[in-house]
This record gives sequence, structure tokens and C-alpha cells, in this order.
Amino acid sequence: MLIKNHAFIKEIAAIEGFHAKAMWAFLNKPSYWRAAAMFLHADNVSVSYWKKRNDFLKLSPHLECGDINALAKSISDYFSCREGRGKNYTIEVYRRNQKEYFFAYPEDFAQATIEWVGEKLENQAHRPAFEIIFVYCEAEGSLDIYAPKNGRAISDLQTLFARHILKLDSLSEWQKDKRVYELNTVLEKGFEFKIKPTSGIASVLVTSLRVTLKGNRKKRIVVEADPFEDNRAVYTLLEQLNLPPYDVTQLSLKVTFESVGGAKAKTRRVSITYPNSCALNYDGNDLKIRHMLAQSGLEPKAVIA
Repeated sequence: MLIKNHAFIKEIAAIEGFHAKAMWAFLNKPSYWRAAAMFLHADNVSVSYWKKRNDFLKLSPHLECGDINALAKSISDYFSCREGRGKNYTIEVYRRNQKEYFFAYPEDFAQATIEWVGEKLENQAHRPAFEIIFVYCEAEGSLDIYAPKNGRAISDLQTLFARHILKLDSLSEWQKDKRVYELNTVLEKGFEFKIKPTSGIASVLVTSLRVTLKGNRKKRIVVEADPFEDNRAVYTLLEQLNLPPYDVTQLSLKVTFESVGGAKAKTRRVSITYPNSCALNYDGNDLKIRHMLAQSGLEPKAVIA
């Protein structure tokens, strides 16, 4: 069969080239492959699972083997004492984008399953691990922790990390981030998203706005419209509703990135919610979106009393 669609051929070639490179890395650089797989896993964790603290005063982390082992053992001791698990442990540390990633794997409770072994049905013992990820950024003085099903341990895990990696004897009670997004900015005349030519972002569309009435903060209206034929469709519909005074308390966007190597362009849907919730990570394309929002005047700012 003769394929005349040159764009299709180019896309297939790009995919095959990627697969060839991936296979080479898997076979020849297994440690790189493992690190890449772990980064991919961390990047795909939902933002809601991460617990952040950003008051570490930009302290330099201590990353010698003794420091890392001390953190690992302290996590083991913590869970062993309280829950009777975590006897065996390990931590793998990687650096990316000026951040240190600590992937911790304490031993979980032993499990047994019934399995066929040859022609016999037997109980097979398993010793699984559970996962904790620490992501520390010195430039931000921030620590993110992913500890699924261990939410009550987050505060103690922060303390352990601070003690062994940042050499802090204690932590003060964390004050929640009091910065807020000023989302009414998007309603100002002439507002537009500022996209740098080098950002890799092709377009930004507003897909919905949630507004809250000033007279009654419990009354909220979500305005949605198709922005693909008219990029101001949401704003037009909002004006037509002729609502009483309101504030924008949620902004939903569709960000499209430039196509690379003939591949289909990537997109990212983003919601920003007052006061300071933003479902974006701090790496890859999400970081590009954060920079674009900041350049457009949409970043959380301290409230002046």
C-alpha cells in the first residue's frame, strides 16, 4: 500500500525514532531509565495528593549518604514504633530542575495470597513496600510530600526531613499560604494572556468562569461557552447575563502547546480557584503555564491589610 500522506509518515517516523531511543536507554542506561520512570510517576500524581510547606528559608539540603540513610532509618523507626511496619527501607535520591526528589520505600505489612505453584495450591508470602516521595526545592524553600493513605503522618515526616536533610532541630507551626489570586484581572478591558514566543505555548482559551455574587458569597454561577470559534465567548455570555456585582472565583483554561516533530499538539486543562488553589505541578509544561500566568498578572499575591 502506498501512503501519500507525508505528514502521517513524518509522525510515524517521529514515534518510531522515540521508541528506538527509549529502547536504547532501557538496554544501555538502566539507571537513567529507572530515574526517568520515577520522575514520570511523580509528575502524574494528582496535585491534590501533594502536601506542601514553603517556609524553609531556602536552606541547602545535606545529601551525603549518611544524611540520606539517617532519614531512611528515621522513617523506618517512625512507622515501626507506631504501626509495626517499615522494618526494611531504602531511599533513592535524584535531582531535576533544581529540585531534589527522595523516593522512600519502607516495608509494608506482609501479605499472603493463594497461588498455583505447579500443580499445587499454596499460600505465597509477599513483603510489599509503600511509597513516600519528598520533593525539596532550595530556591523556593519548599517541601512537597506525597504519602498516600498516610496523611496523618505528614507533619511528622516534614519534621524528620527537616532534621536529617536540612539540619533543623525543630519546626515552628506552619502558617498556611495567605496569598490569593486576583482573578478579576481577566475581566479588565484589554486583558490578554502574555505568551512568550519561546514558551512553547500556542494558545490559551478561557473555557469557563465561576463568579460569586458580592452580596451573598454563597451564591455562585458558572458560565461556560465554546471558545473555539470565538475566543471571547465566555466573556460575551457573562455580559449578556447582566448579573449584579460579582467577583471571579474560578477560572478554567485550555492551554495548547506547539506541535513538536509533527506529533499531535499537547493540551492541558487548568483550573485556578480563589483564594490560592491551582492544579498545576512545578515541572515540564505545567511550569511553562505557571510562568505564563505570572507574566499575565495571574499569580497569588500577599494581601495588604
